[in-house]
Amino acid sequence: MTMIFGREFADTGLTALDERPAWWKDVLEARFEDASGRKRPLFLAVRDRYLNAYVEGQSIYRVKFNAAAKPSLHAEIHHKYVLEAAEGQKYLRFDGNKAGDVHYTGRVMLDHWIKKARDFAGDEKRGVAAIADNNPHVIDVEMALPGHRSRIDMVALERHDSAIRITFYEAKCFGNPSLVSNTKPEVFEQLRKYAKWLGADGGSELLVKCYRRTCQVLLALRGMQGQTIHPLLAEAAKEGSNLVIDPEPRLVIFGYTTSALHPNWHNKHRPALETAGLSGVRLIIAPSARDILLPDGLTTEISEASAEPQLAELARFADVFAAPGFSIGQWSNPSPSPNGITKLPWFDLSDGGEAFYEAVYKSGWIMTTNWSDWMEGDKAKTLFASNEAVTRATMDDLRHMLTAVIRGERFCEGTIADAFDKGTLTAIVQRARALLNDQAFEK
Repeated sequence: MTMIFGREFADTGLTALDERPAWWKDVLEARFEDASGRKRPLFLAVRDRYLNAYVEGQSIYRVKFNAAAKPSLHAEIHHKYVLEAAEGQKYLRFDGNKAGDVHYTGRVMLDHWIKKARDFAGDEKRGVAAIADNNPHVIDVEMALPGHRSRIDMVALERHDSAIRITFYEAKCFGNPSLVSNTKPEVFEQLRKYAKWLGADGGSELLVKCYRRTCQVLLALRGMQGQTIHPLLAEAAKEGSNLVIDPEPRLVIFGYTTSALHPNWHNKHRPALETAGLSGVRLIIAPSARDILLPDGLTTEISEASAEPQLAELARFADVFAAPGFSIGQWSNPSPSPNGITKLPWFDLSDGGEAFYEAVYKSGWIMTTNWSDWMEGDKAKTLFASNEAVTRATMDDLRHMLTAVIRGERFCEGTIADAFDKGTLTAIVQRARALLNDQAFEK
């Protein structure tokens, strides 16, 4: 079986988008409030010569670029988002001014379309959207397999020695019946089919080529959205980057409360999954999709052997932050549109801020454990309330604090800015310097 697959969007199309036509500017600035109250951007996905703009797994737009003699951008939108009581499967052409016969009136209309699209999203799609938004090394969702009716829910990047692995995830709500079996769960057969497809003749080379291009396009798109770029995305986008395919799909399960867990889950169903080969990084389970952190390979444990270089990487920012005129970044406050719509501001890291963000990831300070629980404890409250308390922090304390700030930015725009303005980040890097100087750190 020879694999057929494609991921591409023309550079000239990206250039046209970067000129920010009004309708595309609305897409870039669009935010919706999820169940947790967090404002989330649309997820932009690369397809074969077009883009998808997703809200909670529902495609708002398919964006296409015609590179003919007279290049042009246009989008397609499902008529059920635009027209009342629309039935069947039909897409309307949208040129930025009209969707079919409906005149586009700006951001208010896009927000209305987004709201209608969300009405069609199921729990699993909402969960996948939350995971993708909270894990910026996710590079694709709803990966359709040509020749199959199946879709792989998520594709992500993960450091593996000198290579970057491209990993594939199936996502299920806890109550999905395919997870339950006395012998081999149905979901295992689903993953087996994915593995067979991923292992098709020539598939690895084709997927690497397509997902390198995906990363190149996403680098541009996420830059337009004002998102912080994950280090693995930037590295994977480079020509010649060492990308490899992980042919063994993984399973993510979410959506339960502790009181809802039947004894059979621990005694029978989970062991059945593990017996079928789903364990370790291949099985991730959490009460909520918002709690799931997919491994990126950059979150290494700190050991005595690795402590010195990790401290040194952090400590060098003590001088950077103290330099006259240094700024961690600035807020972008767009002017109201002509129709009076006020657009949400976003925080842009400076070059120095980006360097700090990347250094924290690359030197292994970010944890994969549930940092939000730690934030509820007395130690976290003490450390974030007093920079003087940070002068006595251990390396483990610094890891928790950095994880809370960097990961927290994904939940609340400006978390990094706030931590810098309050002196928290400066206190952290100064403490790292002190620990480096006297090596009086606690493991």
